[in-house]
Amino acid sequence: MNILKSLLLIGMTCGLLVFVTFIKSEVRSLTKETQHVIKQQEKLEENIKVLEAEFAYLTAPTRLAKISDKLNFKNIDFNSTKPQLVSLRYQD
Repeated sequence: MNILKSLLLIGMTCGLLVFVTFIKSEVRSLTKETQHVIKQQEKLEENIKVLEAEFAYLTAPTRLAKISDKLNFKNIDFNSTKPQLVSLRYQD
């Protein structure tokens, strides 16, 4: 009976050792994955900042005014334009 208890205790200890090793491996894997995701997020945030700066430059009113003058575009006074109604009925 004593031998059976000892074998059971040794078996449980080995089982727990295997389980703890598996958990340790999973934690390492998840830690690496988390670090990878954090690095990706930092890169994306940096890209967003660059894109916002580019958008601000491309849509700057002074820059757009220079391009408009260069291409001889005319300014439109939206207050003087009148909407026109168009009939949506089908006519033969």
